[in-house]
Amino acid sequence: HHRQEKDKGSFVDLSYRWPITPNILPDELFSSWVYRSAKENCQKLHTFCDVTVKGSNIWTRDIDLTLNENDLETFSRKLAKPKSSVFNTLLKSYTSYLYENYSNSSAHLILKAGIYHRQRKSFGLQFCPKCLATDPIPYYKKSWRVAFITICPKHSCHLRDRCKNCGS
Repeated sequence: HHRQEKDKGSFVDLSYRWPITPNILPDELFSSWVYRSAKENCQKLHTFCDVTVKGSNIWTRDIDLTLNENDLETFSRKLAKPKSSVFNTLLKSYTSYLYENYSNSSAHLILKAGIYHRQRKSFGLQFCPKCLATDPIPYYKKSWRVAFITICPKHSCHLRDRCKNCGS
């Protein structure tokens, strides 16, 4: 392990890995896992990503759909998870299930997030309010981004794509 001493305490050299590396939960979406990782490491999301993938401004695009190979490898290494497990959090992992060959244009069965300058302009992330309220660790599921999945299989309720109070 690469470790460096600082004053009386020590910290993990982030060129190696983050100190807290949460497990990927069943059917978890990449952005959800990254958010939980940032939170568990007491970091703001954008700071966490900037430190992890230095110079790669990943939040200007839909990272669940377009994360590149280098950033995938970096997240895998720095969060101590197998690359195949991290890949399975990405929407690209639906290749051969939802579409023959992955490309942004062929992924028409995936709901678009419509990201523009870090803001979501579309309602591309559905969620089950009951799952988020009752799961011991709330997280967003990859299957919630699939256009034809509109009912939660666990709670048999309609998935939502916006806040029922404010509409965002």
